[in-house]
Amino acid sequence: MKEMSYPVPVRELHASPVAVGRWHMFSATWIAIVMAALLTGASAIAQTSDVKKPLARIPAMPLPAGVEIEFSSAGVDLCGRIADLIGLAQKEVLVSQYAITDVRVLQALNAAYQRGAMVAVLLDRSPAIKNYDTPHYLRGQGIPVVAARRGIDGHGWHNQRYIVIDREAVILSSCDLTNSAQKNNENMIVLHLPAIAVSYYNEWLLEGAAGQPLP
Repeated sequence: MKEMSYPVPVRELHASPVAVGRWHMFSATWIAIVMAALLTGASAIAQTSDVKKPLARIPAMPLPAGVEIEFSSAGVDLCGRIADLIGLAQKEVLVSQYAITDVRVLQALNAAYQRGAMVAVLLDRSPAIKNYDTPHYLRGQGIPVVAARRGIDGHGWHNQRYIVIDREAVILSSCDLTNSAQKNNENMIVLHLPAIAVSYYNEWLLEGAAGQPLP
């Protein structure tokens, strides 16, 4: 165990009873002040908060350059939009998903691979989907598939959902790229920001190395 260091020599801590009494009084005073401040703050919050008051919708503000946000509640077909974005890839597509069954996404990945882009997919090794054959399909097209590690400690699911395109953009979505995603209330954000895309690119390399490539 690392030896604890003190701001003053230990011998100076052995003060007289009077000094000790003053120190206790000083400490008690500061504790009382801190407690009073906390209680006052809590009371103020309780008085100003009204949980019954309805939230008012705020007018939409312009998004920063390079940012796209979509919601399925607004009628946006998220998997279709993702397939379209994959269709714009020129050099590279790195996918990290729990599972993929949406035919349009699979076709977009295959099309990107056929036109010369480097495509690689990181998936959960055993998703809870009946008759799941996506890894077999992708490997049959020549696209490498990596079975992701099961959580940080080996127990859990691979829930990192993102797609890095050309190291220039990254797609983040709440949904799995599955057929059932069309029935769910989901959202998606696309960041055409290379600095952020590269962060996810590096994360893909890290998780890919920790996974197991499927033959």
